[in-house]
Amino acid sequence: MDAFVVACKRKINALNGLQRYNEVIPLGQRILDRLDHFESHIKDYAEDSYRLSWSEHPSDRDRYLDFSRAQAWGFMATAYSHTKNPPKGEESSYLSLAKKYLSLYDNSGYGKTFAARRFIASTQMALGMYDEALATYDEVERRMAADTLNEDYAIILRSRAIAAREKKNYAEAYYYQTRNADLSKILSDSLIKGKAHDYAARYHAQEQQLEIQEKQAEAKRSHIISLAVAAIALLAVAFAVYFFRQKRIVSEKNRVLVRLINEQQMPESAQPVPAGSSEPSIFNDIDQKIRNEHLYKNVNLQRQDVCDRFGISRHNLNDLLAEHADGLSFPQYINSIRLEEALHLLRDEPTKTISAIAAEVGFTPANLREQFKRKYGVTPGEYRQNL
Repeated sequence: MDAFVVACKRKINALNGLQRYNEVIPLGQRILDRLDHFESHIKDYAEDSYRLSWSEHPSDRDRYLDFSRAQAWGFMATAYSHTKNPPKGEESSYLSLAKKYLSLYDNSGYGKTFAARRFIASTQMALGMYDEALATYDEVERRMAADTLNEDYAIILRSRAIAAREKKNYAEAYYYQTRNADLSKILSDSLIKGKAHDYAARYHAQEQQLEIQEKQAEAKRSHIISLAVAAIALLAVAFAVYFFRQKRIVSEKNRVLVRLINEQQMPESAQPVPAGSSEPSIFNDIDQKIRNEHLYKNVNLQRQDVCDRFGISRHNLNDLLAEHADGLSFPQYINSIRLEEALHLLRDEPTKTISAIAAEVGFTPANLREQFKRKYGVTPGEYRQNL
């Protein structure tokens, strides 16, 4: 209950500040309806606020209801009187309702308080009740006593000037308007100085806060950098350990491969020809001449070149390779001879570069590396390093 009323009041204050008075009317009516329902169905509401603790102090409930109703009446009176464009044909109705709620407000206990009189005077002015408004301002001024250097008193002076002008008392209107202008200037200057001091204090506080934040950020950055450096160092150490370990494993693997290559190396042409094979002497003759005459060094060597050189057909050459060269194709057979020769040169001529060896056996350096790695499991450089 209390939360609902408070929420409605806050919304009404915001709408009044925006001068959206037509939206205030339904909210004020909702407060009045809820208060009536509350009064008739008290047991249906939870005691969720210290202002509604009527179980211990029943009189608090009545004061709460009177206070809240009076405020709602005041809101309604202000809204009806300040609505600039009421629905067509309802202008007089709005005026009557404004006066009705103003009367209820004036006759309530809360309506006699200082805050209530200050609040309702503007409604009296809007309704053209200038004498009543001036009487209200007289009452407010008496309660303010000497405390007249404020915005409330400037509003009173401006309202008195308006009332005097409407009553055609122009000299009096000029007097109050002049006092209002003088007071407004004083208040403006005071406000500007106050704001300047306030801005200076805020700026100083902000500078201190920024300095603290900068120190905290610097400490945080230093901590992050320290952690990052430590993490990078650990990663570097871990990578170095992993790298050297892998390098050692690869080196050991290469040494084993090189030893096996050297132990098992035997030129394919020197392998014994299987018993019962056909035309072994022809294949041996071709193989020996390709090797001895270094025909394999020709990077453009073609199958037809060999056929023409030895007077055999391509079909016969393919049959010989299938039977005596483990079924290798002609390019594979020539590359195997080139790789054997490259192996000998890598082992027996350590001063000769790998590029020179590749050119000598009919390979490009990249092709030699690829073919050598594919056949022996190591690159030419790794083979030479592990001899």
